Parts: sequence; C-alpha cells; structure tokens
Amino acid sequence: MSRFWFMLFLANEYKIVVVGLDNAGKTITIYKLHLDEVVTTHPTVGSNVEEVVYKNISFEVRILAQSLFFFLLVLLTPNINLT
Repeated sequence: MSRFWFMLFLANEYKIVVVGLDNAGKTITIYKLHLDEVVTTHPTVGSNVEEVVYKNISFEVRILAQSLFFFLLVLLTPNINLT
C-alpha cells in the first residue's frame, strides 16, 4: 500500500489544515508524529503551525482552533446562517 501511495503522490512536501472540536487532541496528535512522544499542551488559541517530518515526507501542518475556524467561515461566507 505504501508503494502505491508514493507512486500516486510524488511530492515530498505537503500542507495540511487540521480542524476539529476543542480538546479533541489535534495538537497532541501532531506533536506525537513530530516528537514521537506525548506532550502536555494547552488549548490552542487562534492557530498553530508545525513542520513535521515523518518517513522522509515533510508536512506543514496548520492547526485551527474551533472558534477561529467558525470566525473565518462566517467572515468568508457572509450568506451563511449558523444558528
């Protein structure tokens, strides 16, 4: 399966946006891949950018807090009603 993945996606650098509910473990998951250990984190305020190298593939990961995601969603789509 991994050989198929590398044949399908030839680049060695990817950009990923991680969005999820508050306290869902987004930052801890990224730090686990990056540092190979579980670390204690504080809630992300705004956004967080990390560069993770995993199995010779470089990922630029942007973690958005739930409140920032919904703010950007409302800002970029003015005709949406979230109530």
